[in-house]
Amino acid sequence: PAEVGLAAFAGGRPLSVHAQPTVAILSSGDELIDPLALPDSAGDSGAGGSPTGSGAAARIYDSNRPALLAAAASEGGVGIDFGIARDDAASLAAKLDEALLRGCDALVCTGGVSMGERDLLGALLAARGTLHFDRVVMKPGKPLTFATVPRPSAASRAVGASSRPLLVFGLPGNPVSALVCFSLTVAPALRRMCGRPHPLPRRVPVVSASPLRLDPERPEYHRATLHVTKSGLVATSTGRQISSRLLSCAGASALLELPRGSTTLPSGARLSALLAPSLSGASVHTADPRDELSSQVDPLE
Repeated sequence: PAEVGLAAFAGGRPLSVHAQPTVAILSSGDELIDPLALPDSAGDSGAGGSPTGSGAAARIYDSNRPALLAAAASEGGVGIDFGIARDDAASLAAKLDEALLRGCDALVCTGGVSMGERDLLGALLAARGTLHFDRVVMKPGKPLTFATVPRPSAASRAVGASSRPLLVFGLPGNPVSALVCFSLTVAPALRRMCGRPHPLPRRVPVVSASPLRLDPERPEYHRATLHVTKSGLVATSTGRQISSRLLSCAGASALLELPRGSTTLPSGARLSALLAPSLSGASVHTADPRDELSSQVDPLE
C-alpha cells in the first residue's frame, strides 16, 4: 500500500506491473490421504481417513500439497490445489491437460519421478513436451525433473491464457526434498515471473556452529538457522537431515552449501549459504538483541 501511495504522490503513471503467476500444485501416489478433504471424500482428490498399517497397505497424510501451496503464496504466486493423482498414466495425463487448459503458468508435482514402476511422470513429460532434465547430483533432490509442455491451440485455451509453454517441475515425494527443490528451482522461476530484478537466492558467507559431516557422493543443501553476530553470520544445523524429516525445515532460514566429501567439517568452518525464505518463512535473527546489526536480511537484496 505504501508503494502505491508513493507512486501516486510522484505522479508515476502509467506503471509497469506483472500478473501473479498461477501455479498448479499436485501430489501423486495411491498411498496418500488428503488432509484437506472431508473425512468421507474419495477419488482423484485423495481419500480421507487415518494412516493405517504398513507395507503395501500403508497410508500417509499428504503434507506436500499444503506446504507447497503456502510456499507458492510466499513467493508471490497464486497456488491452485490440483489434489492427488493416482499412480497411473491416465490420472497424471488428465491433471496435465487440466493445467494446460486452465492456463496455469506452472505445474508443480511431487512424487512419480524416481525409478519405481509407478514413477510415471518423466515418461509422460517426455512424450508431451521437452524433458530438460530428470536427475540432479544434489542432496536432497536427486530425482528433480523439469520439462516444458506446449499449450493447446488458441481455440481450446482459456480466455486470456498465456501461449508460452507450461513449466512443469517434478519434485521428489519426500517432503524435505520437495521443499528444498522448490526453494532452489520453483521459487526463482516465480520471482522472475513476478518481475523481480534478482530472482535467484541470495548467497551469504557463514560460519558453522557445529561439526558437519559431508556426503561422499553428492553435494548437500543442509538446512540451518542463521544468527547475526558482531563477527558475522553463524549457521546452526536444524538437526538430522534425512529427507523424510520435515522438522529439519521448520524454522530454517538458509541452505548451507556443503561440498561432496568423505570428511567432517569442524565447528567454525567457513561456508556459503543460500537464504531460503520459502522453506519456513523464518528470518535471520540477531544473537543478542543489543547487537547493532539488523535482525532481518532481505533475501532479494
